[in-house]
Amino acid sequence: MKKTNQPNYLKVLWYEENNVKSGVIMSKLPMSLDYGDVLYKLTTDNITEGDIKRADSLGNAKSGSGHDSYLKSATVTMLVEAPLYFWKQWDRYHFQDTISSSSTMHKIHLQDLNKLLPDNTYPELRKHLQIDIKEFNETKDIEVYNRIITNLPQGYLYTRGVTLNYLQVKSMYSQRHNHKLAEWRFLCKFFIDNLYGIEIALDKFM
Repeated sequence: MKKTNQPNYLKVLWYEENNVKSGVIMSKLPMSLDYGDVLYKLTTDNITEGDIKRADSLGNAKSGSGHDSYLKSATVTMLVEAPLYFWKQWDRYHFQDTISSSSTMHKIHLQDLNKLLPDNTYPELRKHLQIDIKEFNETKDIEVYNRIITNLPQGYLYTRGVTLNYLQVKSMYSQRHNHKLAEWRFLCKFFIDNLYGIEIALDKFM
């Protein structure tokens, strides 16, 4: 399948990472005689080259082996705008959660569909939705509202605040970095280019 020149409608509007260092340090626990050394490093933020080497080795272990479980400590929070067809696939992953999202229930009749429908939306569908929105705003007819909701296309751009961890990023990247949807390829490249500690999970792909 040809993947060049496919439009990407996903945008990462904001992101933040947390707990990368603490996860690297705590990955030492299975080989420690007691917690003292780990606790000292956590309280002093003292990471050695050996810690990084161990974390890189464990983080790039085979998925499902359990050796990479410490990656769950490192979290990524993002504000993402993407089509509904992307979010349907995103939701199959277990170690992610939606913090909040835009609301079609409360705000669809006030939104500018010209900004939220991709360029390749059928013109007639766009026209009919705009007509229905205008009618609903004038009449508040619930049947018209239901018609708007049921006819929203899969390309409708929907914004979510989401959180996930490095272990989930690892799964997403390994399964989706060469996906036929441009949105997945864009997001996987975003992970590689922007997450400052992601090499501990994706070294073999870089």
